[in-house]
Amino acid sequence: MNTTMEIEETKSRDISKSKKVSRKVLVVISLVCAICAVGGGLILIYALDECSFSRCSQTPPGHEELHDGSSTAHATTRVTTTVSDTKESPPTDKYFFKNAIVTADNGRCSVVGRDILQAGGSAVDGAIASLLCNGIANTLFHGIGGGNFMVIYDKKRGKVEAIDAREQAPAAATQNMYIDHPKDDASTVGGLAVGVPGEVECFWTAHMKYGKLPWKDLFEPSIKLAEEGMEIDGALAYGIRYTENYIRTMPNLGKSEKMIFEISNAECQRWPRTEVFLKDDGSLKQEGDIMFRPKLAHTYRRIAAGGAEAFYTGRLADDIVADIKEQGGIITAEDMRNYRVRFREPVTAEFDGLKAYSLPPPSSGAVLMLILNILRGYNMTEDSVRDKESKILTYHRMVEAFKFAYAKRSLLGDIDFEDVADITANMTSPEYAASLRDKIHDNQTHDYLYYGPDFYLKDDAGTSHLCATDADGNAVAVTATINLHFGSKVMGTRTGIIFNNEMDDFSTPNTTNAHGVPASESNYIKPGKRPMSSMSPTIVLDGNGDVQLLVGASGGPTITTSVALIAARTLWFGQSIQDAMNNARFHHQLIPDRIDFETKMDEDIVNGLKDMGHTTNGKNSIASATAVRRVKGGYAGYSDERTAGGYPSGY
Repeated sequence: MNTTMEIEETKSRDISKSKKVSRKVLVVISLVCAICAVGGGLILIYALDECSFSRCSQTPPGHEELHDGSSTAHATTRVTTTVSDTKESPPTDKYFFKNAIVTADNGRCSVVGRDILQAGGSAVDGAIASLLCNGIANTLFHGIGGGNFMVIYDKKRGKVEAIDAREQAPAAATQNMYIDHPKDDASTVGGLAVGVPGEVECFWTAHMKYGKLPWKDLFEPSIKLAEEGMEIDGALAYGIRYTENYIRTMPNLGKSEKMIFEISNAECQRWPRTEVFLKDDGSLKQEGDIMFRPKLAHTYRRIAAGGAEAFYTGRLADDIVADIKEQGGIITAEDMRNYRVRFREPVTAEFDGLKAYSLPPPSSGAVLMLILNILRGYNMTEDSVRDKESKILTYHRMVEAFKFAYAKRSLLGDIDFEDVADITANMTSPEYAASLRDKIHDNQTHDYLYYGPDFYLKDDAGTSHLCATDADGNAVAVTATINLHFGSKVMGTRTGIIFNNEMDDFSTPNTTNAHGVPASESNYIKPGKRPMSSMSPTIVLDGNGDVQLLVGASGGPTITTSVALIAARTLWFGQSIQDAMNNARFHHQLIPDRIDFETKMDEDIVNGLKDMGHTTNGKNSIASATAVRRVKGGYAGYSDERTAGGYPSGY
């Protein structure tokens, strides 16, 4: 815009100069003509300046107002947005963008990622910036005190890479550490529940390989958000109400975020209210209230300046260890120093000229691939869900595929510690899937023992998912978590980090579930081991190497089935990404032996499934997902309406 004004000012000066020359040389021109010329020039200058002034008064494209009325212009100091959002799209695509897109659980964080992309950042840059924001906005389930699984597509190289940044057990952890512990909730609440966080190491590793913008720039929008405060949305407000007892009793979780390190009086004035989840009068903060995270902002600054090295080996690492230890944890400085992400060979499934990529154990990518491989043999199309009868049959087949896949999931564990290579290979094999498909009967279901459960895995929970693509066709799908609501309920006194309780995702020896099925030995605790997870971020490419689908979800064991549903609905049933996301979901994890279905599902279909012998259970909501689908001319994205405050952003 400044360039435009400079050009027009130069034009104005040139016009004035030409008039002076004309008056000196063409002395024979009448005074009337000279006056006319001057008048015409003034009119031209006025018109040009009016054009400039009117542009100045307009809101710059890409800086639209957010739900709280604030502008996104502050999102990063390096970003000057000059390309407006492109939303000319087919009517069914609510969020369509021509060049690039970010879909996060929180819309404000999608905008942060979009701004990074417009500033020249890569898909990885956009994803990291969005997730740093999400760790504040969606602090209920996610943050740098946890871990993630990330799938990255590098279009130029035609390569998909998978990063395992799952939290891992400390060196002092033992298989029986929670058996007969005096605290019944030691695996879920307090420092002993915390696994070594992997999120920051993942961000650093991915950025070093695929990042374009300076590392510190990715932190600036979230630091500003944490310092200046953000409006609490409905999802976070619910989580605050749900965990009120812990907020009021756990040290620091709802207490004052008073800085224990020295800060200036001026900085103190910037944070007049430092309670995180409580108001000044002691009542719970609600939707629309402002939450401040000054200590977390300070921690972000330390990481922005020092990289992953600061988080895992520096003074910040010492503060993290002290934060966890004072709440009964056993993580040491050596545990932090020794943490490394692991590059994994992606698990894949091929169908209809497409190829899907996800992660091997301890992710549930292999479970997803088994589901897709079983279903591909039915040659599903739009006709598979055209009417009530076809839907009943198709949904029955999908449920049966879920049940077989979850029976085999119980055999999986951290591939670096357990001999699960063969079962993983089977679960991604079309031949193995065909053998299971042959056991599916179109007119009935069976008792859970028919599907061959050897063990059971503890349910995980929480999580957050994000998808991003950039203008070069690169893509990222990442699912991140701190596990249960506010993780271990430990908020660092020194760091402001809310730490995970991922140790609860390990199985406990000598236990059985309500059906008498023993805990999975392949998921027992070992030092340095990573627990099994339902997370299954997925990228689907076509034969030309173009991204066709990015998808992932949050919601514990319902993640994998929800991802499978969205993939089937978009790739086979021909549904728009919005319809695929909003249509009623259903889930079966074999044990308990029932179909959970969203109550908005057609009652006739539910009754049809009952007639086949299925037990059903209605639920208000199942999982929360984000996804991106390639459509004509660009990308359509969607952030699940089941989570308040989510929407995509792009350009």
